[in-house]
Amino acid sequence: MASPAAEALAGLRRDPSYWKLKQEVKEAVLGLSTIRKEVPTAKAVESLVAEHLRSCRAAVLDNEVLRRTQAVSSTASPLPAKITRTLAPSVTAPPSAREPIDFLRAQQAEWRRKLVKRFNRIAKTKSGPVVAGPREPEFRSMKWETLLDLITEAPLDAGMYLYDAVDILREAIQAEDPNFSAGGFRVMAAASRRKDGVVPSAARPWGLIKVQFYVPSLGEFRNIFDGLSLDKPQVGVDLDPAFLDRRETDGSGVLARGLVREAATYLQRGAPNHVRPAMWELSLDIGSGPALYGAAYIDELRNHVARYDLFVDRLIAADVKRLANADDCFFVFEDVVKEVLLLLARDARVDGSKACPVEPCLGSPRGGSTSDVDVQRYPPSGVLPFRGMAYYVAPLCYLYGDATRAYHVAFALYTRYFCLLHSVSSAPNGLLRMACVFEQLLQSQDPTLFGHLVMIGLDPVTVAAPWIMMAFSGVLPPDQTLLLWDRIIGFNTLLVLPITAVAIFRFRRNQLLNVTTVKQAEKLLTDCVALNATALLQFSLFGDPLARNATSEK
Repeated sequence: MASPAAEALAGLRRDPSYWKLKQEVKEAVLGLSTIRKEVPTAKAVESLVAEHLRSCRAAVLDNEVLRRTQAVSSTASPLPAKITRTLAPSVTAPPSAREPIDFLRAQQAEWRRKLVKRFNRIAKTKSGPVVAGPREPEFRSMKWETLLDLITEAPLDAGMYLYDAVDILREAIQAEDPNFSAGGFRVMAAASRRKDGVVPSAARPWGLIKVQFYVPSLGEFRNIFDGLSLDKPQVGVDLDPAFLDRRETDGSGVLARGLVREAATYLQRGAPNHVRPAMWELSLDIGSGPALYGAAYIDELRNHVARYDLFVDRLIAADVKRLANADDCFFVFEDVVKEVLLLLARDARVDGSKACPVEPCLGSPRGGSTSDVDVQRYPPSGVLPFRGMAYYVAPLCYLYGDATRAYHVAFALYTRYFCLLHSVSSAPNGLLRMACVFEQLLQSQDPTLFGHLVMIGLDPVTVAAPWIMMAFSGVLPPDQTLLLWDRIIGFNTLLVLPITAVAIFRFRRNQLLNVTTVKQAEKLLTDCVALNATALLQFSLFGDPLARNATSEK
């Protein structure tokens, strides 16, 4: 049974004044971002919500009282029941050609079987149709905003989700190269430490990742990220008005010329907030494709949402609701995030992307037989939503008030980068490689700190992997997340994520060396609100001179 608070909130969501309030606050946030040329802080968003709520509260409550008074005693008749189907792994599909390493390909197949089992269990628990037929005709004639809220008005419980960062990390830890001796792993004891605190190389590696990849040296990293060198001013660190004005002028010139490579180079040093939306679109080469993927294509995806009832819609709605409840910065953008994820689930181009390392994990069995598997993907994108997926979209709402523009950018970012962060593969920008880079980089830059954390029972990658998987969205404030994503797009690599994670550990070094419990260490590392992402990147790559700027002036 729903709690009184949940019932009250459900009542408010049915009132037009509730949506009017959210729209007014969203427009105010975007307007503030444009006027001040910066992303509003969480405190600023809270102030806007409170200000608009005072003027709207009376109307909302009056309308809700009237609605309850006029309500009839009989309940509305439910929609005709749908035939519930189960899902099975695509066992008839040919072996994946996307993963060249045998033991990782076998692990991916096992992971797909786990997801199928969890998916069917959740669907059975909620008595929901997994693959449903077309919606009733009246759904197709509804206004899009009304339909969007109606089809997701009963999300799953907060604890119901397919998987999260912990599950993916567990899969990454279980991946083990059979050609690599396991004797070198987890060799860490007090006797192996010298008096000066330096751990002998014979005791390495100490990390949990048991697949070895090539990790660039510090010198190679500096060559790759030369655009972040200390002699080059950076948006996000250097606050000189003359520099920021010059960046705006330069940005306008880049946009006028319309060169993709030049736009990416520009982003390596960060973009002013009001230049960033168009610069991202140019750098990601959005708009140069066929007209098929323009507004008409978005309308077709929306029509698919209106016509077909998929159980993944409820998984998406639950994740977006968790985002809105957990993070005040993104509350007002709940509807935009939900729309983008619903469209993404139905976009078959996602699975067609060469970047996505894992083939679609589900097929729809015909006639209730798991041996007869329809090759049609479920969902059409081949991607099952997980806990935290909404964080890939939420920061974009500070840049794009239009859901159509936000979708095109979200699609490009996901298929180029983020799809690699929630699967275990050997992809160059995959989570497994990023976790390996993090462990080896932290070991080489600060073996004493790494050893101390392992000794107290905290494996650093267990903290860093969720940061990396979420691309620091929800970890850093939105403005810092966007600055970090500037560099991801500009350098066209996710290596900035493990480097930033290492920088946070090193920035907290003195405090971490004094803790004696895992709980104390985790408390220190979860406080990232005041950190400056750009300064941390420079600090990790080019030394201590930027340490004084590693916290933002909030």
